[in-house]
Amino acid sequence: MFCGASGVTKAHIFAESWTKMFDEPDDAEDHAVVHEYIDPGTGKKRELKRAKTFALTSRNVCGRCNSGWLNQVEDKVKPLMACFAANTPVTLDSEEQAGLALWAFAAALIAMRGDPAARDFADPALARELYRTRRPPDGLEIWLGANSHGHMGWFGSYSLKIPTAPGRTEAWGASISFGYVVIHMVLHGLHDQRMNLRRDAARALRRIWETSDRVDWPPKVLIGPRDLTPLVTTVSEQSSFERAAPSRRGRG
Repeated sequence: MFCGASGVTKAHIFAESWTKMFDEPDDAEDHAVVHEYIDPGTGKKRELKRAKTFALTSRNVCGRCNSGWLNQVEDKVKPLMACFAANTPVTLDSEEQAGLALWAFAAALIAMRGDPAARDFADPALARELYRTRRPPDGLEIWLGANSHGHMGWFGSYSLKIPTAPGRTEAWGASISFGYVVIHMVLHGLHDQRMNLRRDAARALRRIWETSDRVDWPPKVLIGPRDLTPLVTTVSEQSSFERAAPSRRGRG
């Protein structure tokens, strides 16, 4: 899906070795990794996969990409993921933000490409552009938040409408929960616009794409539910658009 090679292998949505970050001998809770697709327009929910380890895979990535640049991206963000699993406060510089945004967007594309209901979101052109540039595209917003429960893993993808978007309402979103972190993204495709969050959304989420000089995690306002579907509505309703500053996109 990224480079156009003919052979494919099993690509993990979350690196399988990251399961060890949650190994607690005295923890009796039955942790699980959950992948869901929810359509906020209809409220219809489908639970696609559930596993006790990070064994969720998609057969849409070639071996060279899987063991090459994607593996390098995973290695780069692994120290951050360990902080998120342990609920250890951390400050992300611009390079760390860009690396995490790249991993999150690639993981979302891989997960959605493996799901027939969400496959249209993962436009092959997006994957090819990501492979070429090694950076998330303009018209994509990614924020970092924190939950209160620390469950092992959850991925949700959504079709959505953004009432405040200028001249366009169709978009898609995805949420990743890993331990205590929440990574939320919206692809609205408006290359010259960016979303500004307000009220609860602004207090709970910190932008990591476009990058800033530093982002402190976790925010003081935590996101409660394990099911992050309400976050999608909150972000789409509590946002406004302004003209983007292209020179800041992907800085660092």
